[in-house]
Amino acid sequence: MPARKRRGAILTSLLLVALVCFAVRAAFVQTFGPASGRRRAPLFAEGGLRDLSGNLVSSADDGPVAAVVADKSSEEGTAADATSAEPVKSTASPAEAAPAEAAVVVDFGRTVEPTASPAEAAPAEAAVVAPAEAAVPAGVLPVFQEKNVGNNSDERALVKVMSAIFNRGERAVDLILTDPRAKSKLLYSVAMMSDNFRAAAQIQMRRRDRRLRMRVFQHFRPTPDENPEVLPVMKTANITRLSSAILSKFVDVAGNNLQRTVQLRFQGKDCAAVAIQAIEQASQKAHREFTLHPFFVKEYDVGETDAEGRPIWYRLADRPEGFPADSKIKVEMYITLVAT
Repeated sequence: MPARKRRGAILTSLLLVALVCFAVRAAFVQTFGPASGRRRAPLFAEGGLRDLSGNLVSSADDGPVAAVVADKSSEEGTAADATSAEPVKSTASPAEAAPAEAAVVVDFGRTVEPTASPAEAAPAEAAVVAPAEAAVPAGVLPVFQEKNVGNNSDERALVKVMSAIFNRGERAVDLILTDPRAKSKLLYSVAMMSDNFRAAAQIQMRRRDRRLRMRVFQHFRPTPDENPEVLPVMKTANITRLSSAILSKFVDVAGNNLQRTVQLRFQGKDCAAVAIQAIEQASQKAHREFTLHPFFVKEYDVGETDAEGRPIWYRLADRPEGFPADSKIKVEMYITLVAT
């Protein structure tokens, strides 16, 4: 096909497409444009305007008035339509137009009168939103003050902090372990507290952070039983077996209560870390609450031995007046566990 004929065919096709688009636009404007509202107004005026429930708003005698209202509403509704060639200017001011639109709304020839104005509907919306805002849960605050314990924490500094908290009237303080290497600091800080506070502690259930928590109380030291059984703790002891040994002293296989008090005896920070983990596991297995009271015991040796050749140690608090100055002294920690 020559180039001239091909260009002629393309121009003819574009002209046909333009004519079709123009015809479709004209049909759309004729059907939905402002003129359609003027043609429908007399029809609505003949039978009168009715609301959504079918009640008669304006009778046939008020046909011209209804026609004007319908015509005006249709023109204002299509003033911003892209198919309108000229914008329709309203003679009423914005302040006067807002009440008129709220009072009468024309929807395809049906007039609906709203029951409440926007100003009256505002309190209702506020009443609905207020409970939703009030239902937002607040942040969960701790019941007692918390103190993080790390490897750089000092036991004497912890004693000063807990003493200050207790002097202000608090009944308890939570020690949170942030470093696994500082387990022994929890027990040592409580053992170094003054006897005036009568401090005791409880191992708490771990939370989502999986950190060991110990709650220290003041004036909450239960009275232990006389002559409780003493279990020695070594740094190489198995934690699971030690917890089972502690459990066997409190409850039997069926879960019945046995003894009420057990003591742990050890020396050194490594043994203290093993002891506190064993106490936590024993309380979980026994489903009991254990209150622990750590304290130091100083003993001295005067060179005496028992029948098996082991040295005899006497408590330093019970030493006689003729206490030899060159005798050996050792310091051990005891933990009194009481099932409360």
